[in-house]
Amino acid sequence: MNKSKIEFCENCIIVIFCSILPLIYTKSLFDPTQTSQLFTGLILLLIVHLLIVYKQKQPCFQFGYIDFLFFSYAIFSMISLIKSVDISISVFELCKIFFLYSTFKVFQYLLLYRSPVKSVIFISITIHIIIQCLIAGYQIFNKLTIVKYDVRFLGTMTNQNIFSACLLLSLPFIFITLQSTRLSLRILSGSALLLNFLFLIIAQTRSVWVGCALGFLMIVILLFYNKHIFRIISLFKANRITILFMSAIFFLLLTVLLKNEWSQIYSHLISLKNFDSNGRYTIWQKTASIISNNFILGVGPGNWRFHVPVINHIAFQRPHNDYLWVFAECGIFALLSYIGILGLSLYTIVRNLKYSKRINTSILYCLLFGFIGYCTDSMFSFPKERPYLLILLALLLAFTFSTTPQKILFKVSPRFFAGILLPATVFSLYFCWNRMVAEYINKKIIMQSNQGPLAKMKLINSIKPFYYAADPFSNPVKSLEGSIWTELGNLGNAKQCYREAYEMAPLNPEILINLGSILEISSDRTSARKYYNKALAIEPWNSQALLNLAVIEYKDGEKEKAADLVKKVDPNSIAGRENLVTQYEILKSSLRL
Repeated sequence: MNKSKIEFCENCIIVIFCSILPLIYTKSLFDPTQTSQLFTGLILLLIVHLLIVYKQKQPCFQFGYIDFLFFSYAIFSMISLIKSVDISISVFELCKIFFLYSTFKVFQYLLLYRSPVKSVIFISITIHIIIQCLIAGYQIFNKLTIVKYDVRFLGTMTNQNIFSACLLLSLPFIFITLQSTRLSLRILSGSALLLNFLFLIIAQTRSVWVGCALGFLMIVILLFYNKHIFRIISLFKANRITILFMSAIFFLLLTVLLKNEWSQIYSHLISLKNFDSNGRYTIWQKTASIISNNFILGVGPGNWRFHVPVINHIAFQRPHNDYLWVFAECGIFALLSYIGILGLSLYTIVRNLKYSKRINTSILYCLLFGFIGYCTDSMFSFPKERPYLLILLALLLAFTFSTTPQKILFKVSPRFFAGILLPATVFSLYFCWNRMVAEYINKKIIMQSNQGPLAKMKLINSIKPFYYAADPFSNPVKSLEGSIWTELGNLGNAKQCYREAYEMAPLNPEILINLGSILEISSDRTSARKYYNKALAIEPWNSQALLNLAVIEYKDGEKEKAADLVKKVDPNSIAGRENLVTQYEILKSSLRL
């Protein structure tokens, strides 16, 4: 394979990375946009590794301070495994850290030694954003209603927060493409920019809006401070026709779509309801208590969810703050390394804006905007969780540390580099594959409820716990196994499974209620009462726990306590659940309520 063919293959893979990968959306079969996207990304990464080392007589990989910060972040995250509740989730999180670093290094190498790569990346991301916005637009207008702001349009990003973060992180690359000398590319990037801003407004994701505002503000300050304002003005003059045309279309569409809804946008932007006791503020308080008890090592990567109870009817999977998330799960040293990666990137850009005269300053300003947007979004959301957002972050890092002067500590050959990263890539692929299989089996058992318990048990026994001990919504597989043993009438095995599930997720009310039910059937009402009370301490409104505890109190002659519990049950919460409705009516009749 000659050099031109290798470069062609690399360019094709970059197009897949930047434009096709985010379109992998598996709905109910897997956890959307996580396992399947990471697995696909790792395959592409493996191919690029092999292409780089195939008959290559190329310059070496460069290692600097940013690499040591990545290694520190990974090492401290690995050390925190000793505190992990679910090792399968922890290893999966470590695979994502490796994926981010390896993607960054591969793109850095390609940017340094493959000249066409830059334009391929810019064009791929620009096309991808147009596709994402068209998909999101179809999802909205397919409802045949005027656009409302409670519509959960997704694109292919699971929810609008992640979709908005995708739009935000793609802006730097669209801005750079807008500077092209080719009119067709300027029109393409202008169209992407128009759609990007339009859907950012429709999405109303405040963390992204704040990120955009801070990014533009910092750019304006640095433009005047570094006396680059005239360069940017000349850039806008060169593209004034395209910019004016796209701006006119943008405001026309905005007027048609939003009509008189501007007041809703304004009230949403200034509203703090998601930061009060019903939202992030409470989550952050709970996270702070976890940090205080696990300051050095954290609770293990991906294990925050097992230490936070249900808050106001919602079982949160993450604290909606990446910095607190890293701190709580991996400890103070991992947090410092993570902040160091972002801080060093910002410092490198700002330093080179001031001192370097050899670099295209407009590219640096675009990169600065991207990093400020990412850091701001990380304060209120969770961009580090999603593989595609990691790809965009890796691209920002690669451009920063390949287009700006930096101190190189040492160099290694591509083959040596691949010798280190290829085994990790292969292991991650193997792990993700087994996790996808296990997740598919788990979803199959839940969705196909008509199959017999023996068939379910056969399926669940094929799940290997090292790869998948709990589903993405923190329900341990052992809990599902316990329900199957209950179906089969083996209460001893069911009790053991529920106890193992309880050890993994002691704050899961469903597990507590199931364990209490098994103990109640086994005539151990004292222990059953204890678990029902634990469930109510987490979810005071849980109808099943209230009714089950009321039955125990009634049997023990505590009719007043039973009546108080039944009065707390919301009839609307049990609508459609025949067993609970029957239990509720019997108790009301017996207690004469």
